[in-house]
Amino acid sequence: MRERIVDPFTGGATAQTTSKVFSVGFRAGWTSGLDHFWAGLADARQSSAQPAILVGRRHQLGSEMTLGGGWQHGDHLRFDLDWTKLAGSASANSAERLAEIASGAPLHENGYRLALEWAPGHAGLAGSPSFGIEARSARLARDDAQFLGTNRPDTRIGLFLRTPL
Repeated sequence: MRERIVDPFTGGATAQTTSKVFSVGFRAGWTSGLDHFWAGLADARQSSAQPAILVGRRHQLGSEMTLGGGWQHGDHLRFDLDWTKLAGSASANSAERLAEIASGAPLHENGYRLALEWAPGHAGLAGSPSFGIEARSARLARDDAQFLGTNRPDTRIGLFLRTPL
């Protein structure tokens, strides 16, 4: 991914950013009658070359690791449980970290996601509309929580309706 940034300090000259992403994952599953179980692990790393006008360093690194599993009964009921950790670069000082957040760097956080989905139609989860509930809770790292002025976890519960197109 390439992006051009206009630098107001040099009279409109532009600087470029470059981003590279590498990810790897593993998923194993097994079936017993109508029940299907799975577990998986995924890891993604991102390296972004940033112009010095945004941050003091030329590169900022980010990573996302997810460990999850689930259970599906037939074609109509599914349960997922995931744990995710998002991490960015270890900034040299708080001003650099604030600049990274302002330029779109991910927040340092970890947390879990629980989801339950039910599809009442004949085609099951793949082809029928489905209903569900999803709960997420993530705790920000101490430095990022101070920048945002909060120390509470980010907790969300949502209802959803998925329809095939």
